[in-house]
Amino acid sequence: MLYEFGEHQFEIKPLQKKIPDETRWIVFYQGELFAKQPRWEASSSIKDSKNALYVGHLNGHPYYVVELKQNDSHPQSIDMRDVLHQSESAFLMVSRAKQLLQWRKDTKFCGACGKKNTIIDWEYATHCYDCNVRNYPRISPCMIVLVIKGDQLLLAKNKNSKHNFYSTLAGFIEVGESAELAVKREVKEEVGLEVKNITYLNSQSWPFPNQLMLGFVAEYESGEIDIDKHELLDAKWFNTNNLPVMPPAYTIARWLIDQFVKLKEK
Repeated sequence: MLYEFGEHQFEIKPLQKKIPDETRWIVFYQGELFAKQPRWEASSSIKDSKNALYVGHLNGHPYYVVELKQNDSHPQSIDMRDVLHQSESAFLMVSRAKQLLQWRKDTKFCGACGKKNTIIDWEYATHCYDCNVRNYPRISPCMIVLVIKGDQLLLAKNKNSKHNFYSTLAGFIEVGESAELAVKREVKEEVGLEVKNITYLNSQSWPFPNQLMLGFVAEYESGEIDIDKHELLDAKWFNTNNLPVMPPAYTIARWLIDQFVKLKEK
């Protein structure tokens, strides 16, 4: 069963080699996203920067990302997760921008021979001409799953989260695993349950640091909740009419929960 997930207004066009005059900027400093300052729009140090990277188009405007080398204007930083409350499209764009900057930092030098890489200008890639190795932006596949049992859904509180809410279970896909096998393994490891009828629903890019979240729903099969105390503080079954504080809108975790609630309300 497929559902529409969010706005999807953000558009990625072919790589833009020349920065257009109407460009809007996403600005980072030391890994932090900054609120837009009006004078940045006309800043030659940004506009003429060779380090600017094309991100995509939103509402007809091209967006580029740049990272300031020094913080002269003392702009206000923004928690990237707060962008989720504004717009899914804006979050996707900022997410892409952050990951492109991180990729460029991580691939300045060749991992095979240590020589300096060259940035390719016709695709997102760096290339080592000494040993002919090319590096693309890294994406780490993860699974995220809503486990259901009749009219109940399983939600957990992560031990390392800074936010006080319950969410779905998630984890990285390991080498040699399918996404479905990762769902089974993670659910068993984190809460001690067996699941069945694993169904893929949707996906979301998640820039903390570079995940691609593959969203599933799975049915409870057997077992009692026994949490991994290294990962979780708590895990419980909840009825749809008595849900705890949940993840923010536009996250795939919240979307999975909302779809289940909508189905039960019909």
